[in-house]
Amino acid sequence: MRATLLRDVRTQYANPIGFHRGDVVQLGERDTEWPAFAWTTTADGNAGWAPADWLRPLGDGTAEALRDYTARELDGGAGDTVELIDELGGWWWSRAADGREGWLPANALRIEPTPKGQKLSLAAKLAGFSEHWSPRVVAEMNDVQFKLAKLSGEFVWHAHADTDEVFIVVAGTLRMRFRDREERLGAGEMIVVPRGVEHCPVADDECHVMLVEPRGVVNTGDAGGALTAANDVWA
Repeated sequence: MRATLLRDVRTQYANPIGFHRGDVVQLGERDTEWPAFAWTTTADGNAGWAPADWLRPLGDGTAEALRDYTARELDGGAGDTVELIDELGGWWWSRAADGREGWLPANALRIEPTPKGQKLSLAAKLAGFSEHWSPRVVAEMNDVQFKLAKLSGEFVWHAHADTDEVFIVVAGTLRMRFRDREERLGAGEMIVVPRGVEHCPVADDECHVMLVEPRGVVNTGDAGGALTAANDVWA
């Protein structure tokens, strides 16, 4: 999978932290901006952010590394194309055209659409954006679009007069409110909202869904308003 840098990115740390599986490190606070990472200090005194899920706390302020890691970031300029290898907490381990490898923030990347006939990763597509209630197209079949969206909180009551709408829950829990009842969906479950029926999606905690609907459908339907998202935005 390939992506294009949207802006210049420069390494923030001249001596990035790194460790090997089995190493014991000092474990500090979580990063407020990137909560998947914790402040970590290695035996040689080098410190930096490391993925918390790759560290097993030992109960005395230390942790054991579960796998090899380096915090090396990748320098690049706007317009550069990179190969995406692995995603972690809003960052991509990437390979530049000259073979250099390192981490790049997902919010600095535009992931190129996956050609038909090639597999795509829903997790990878979801990692490429953070906005709520802003669907991203990931594929098309004839005039039907497959969109991914991150939901949080309560949406607006609305209906789509001309089409049914499919919600498939990828992660989290979705409450689909109707005027006379409510359906609760978990990961791996789906619902077809009939055309013309008022509904209001609610996600008490962040929820990831796939939408299946004809090209051109507006997310707020007949309601409009501040949560109306642009159409045909690809992830």
